[in-house]
Amino acid sequence: MQINFNLFQKTSRNNQQDNSMNRKRSKIRLISLLLTPFLLVALGYGSYLFWYSHRAQPSGESRELFQGIHYIREVTKIPVALVTHLVEIKLNTPGLSFLVTPGERGKKLPLKARTTSAFAEEFKTQLAINGDFFYPWHSNGVFNYYPHVGDPVTVEGYAASRGVPYSEEKDKGKFPTLYLSEQNEVSFMRPAKVYNAISGLWKILEKGKPTPFADPLRHPEKEPRSAVGISQDRKTLYLLVIDGRQPHYSEGATVQEVAQTLIRYGASEAILLDGGGSSCLVSQEKSGDYKTLNSVIDKRIPGRQRPIANHLGVFVK
Repeated sequence: MQINFNLFQKTSRNNQQDNSMNRKRSKIRLISLLLTPFLLVALGYGSYLFWYSHRAQPSGESRELFQGIHYIREVTKIPVALVTHLVEIKLNTPGLSFLVTPGERGKKLPLKARTTSAFAEEFKTQLAINGDFFYPWHSNGVFNYYPHVGDPVTVEGYAASRGVPYSEEKDKGKFPTLYLSEQNEVSFMRPAKVYNAISGLWKILEKGKPTPFADPLRHPEKEPRSAVGISQDRKTLYLLVIDGRQPHYSEGATVQEVAQTLIRYGASEAILLDGGGSSCLVSQEKSGDYKTLNSVIDKRIPGRQRPIANHLGVFVK
């Protein structure tokens, strides 16, 4: 009887060990099943980020987007990788008109945040560029940021859309403003009657020369940039976007490099628009679809457009 009892105890212990091992295997399988999708997503996203930050630069390009609107993509590799997008707009083009994002006059936060592509599609513009610096704004991660699409915001400088002003100057003279009349007259001096108006952070070009704001020692950071300029005869408007934060593709530009680029193409005066993740240039294709001409990046996420406050849209027949 003693032998049988010992055998029973040994068998019981073996069964317990087997059951314990089976439970451990089951837990491992369950954890593997739960982790596999996340690992695949992480691997896929990591591969995408690596490709995006190491992808080949595009070729240079020069073509007419629409009548009176010419697009130039300039690509350099030395001394740093840089992709620049410039649009020249002849202001005497028949059927040409402009639109600054409309806002609700009298409201503390008169605008609803939207991407530049969403603005272009909503108002059926043929071309659109991001506009002024804005608030409230914060970016503390992929899930902790403001604004989301549709959130209320306002701009830093003066703004008006088709004769309706909705943002006054917060600090008179601090934020330079581009004014566009109903007859497509452009100026950085406020006219008696305001039609379209959109502001920027600094005046970076004056009488064909960089201003102190474009001093490389003052602002040496290389970032995605957006700017708008006008020729000395005020017959040409320039929209400029420079890609950045994308190693090997486009590192970004300093404020001085933005000013020098505009000078090369004929601008005499210019202001710096919002940049970084806000920099975006959108065009309508012949098919009617909208295409982002530059390589946008927001929150270090390649291809992501940031919801922003206002924009400058271009209509042309």
